Amino acid sequence: MKNPVKERVCGGCCYFMSEDTDGFGFCPHVDISVCEKHCSDSCSCGMFVSEEEKRHHLAVLRKCQRCLNGVDNKDLDVKAIGEAIDFVVEYAKLY
Repeated sequence: MKNPVKERVCGGCCYFMSEDTDGFGFCPHVDISVCEKHCSDSCSCGMFVSEEEKRHHLAVLRKCQRCLNGVDNKDLDVKAIGEAIDFVVEYAKLY
């Protein structure tokens, strides 16, 4: 999935968590003792994944699951499945 060219800010990343009322939270990829992020800060860890990309990866895996269950017999994009699996594994490691 190609990403649109827009600013990648912490508040738009699916990994950004525990945001308080002032917009501060943390990224699990960055040592919290070193850096607390604001939701409008640019991503500096290089692990940005938007909520839209997260939904796309999950949709690819749901389509794969339907195909394996015999419900959907459409062609699957092997590269998209691999990217989705990589995302889910990384996400599961953090949570």
